Amino acid sequence: MNGLVDNDYYLSFVFYKYKNVNDNVYYNLKPVRHQEMNSMAEIVEVLRKRGYRATPQRLAIYDAVWSAGNHPTVAEIHKSATDRDPTISLATVYKALRLFTDLGLTREMAFRDGSTRYDPVVDSHVNLVCNNCGNVEDFHFEGLVTLATAIEDSTEFQVTGQSLEVYGLCSKCRLAQKQDLSD
Repeated sequence: MNGLVDNDYYLSFVFYKYKNVNDNVYYNLKPVRHQEMNSMAEIVEVLRKRGYRATPQRLAIYDAVWSAGNHPTVAEIHKSATDRDPTISLATVYKALRLFTDLGLTREMAFRDGSTRYDPVVDSHVNLVCNNCGNVEDFHFEGLVTLATAIEDSTEFQVTGQSLEVYGLCSKCRLAQKQDLSD
């Protein structure tokens, strides 16, 4: 999970642009609270409205997507889910993740290294991917909504979703790299 935890919310940061009185443009980060996870009652409702059963295994797997770590892999989700219910098979995890992705409850993310991870945060955001350690951080940028609107206004294309990954070095790896260079 990214950001600072605050009960049922997590805090991330939105990058925004503003002008001062001299019309100089500045960029800054603004903290934004996002609801961390839909309640289980909401998940049950989504599943049932779409004609699916809200089985204990599906609910445990959905909870595991949130608690298994930052943008977890199937293996990480499976481990977290089996901590709750040891009878959950890997096949059940794959099927549930496919269902959650189809219903818009999670996003499947394919990476350059061939790995697949799952993102429980389905609103528009940028994923910052560290080339060194593989960590993925969410970066909420209001400009993505503007981009989708501009695409729809300029073309015949209807935007139904978006995924953007930016690759680089996270702060921990940058710090380690600086320390290695100074040694």
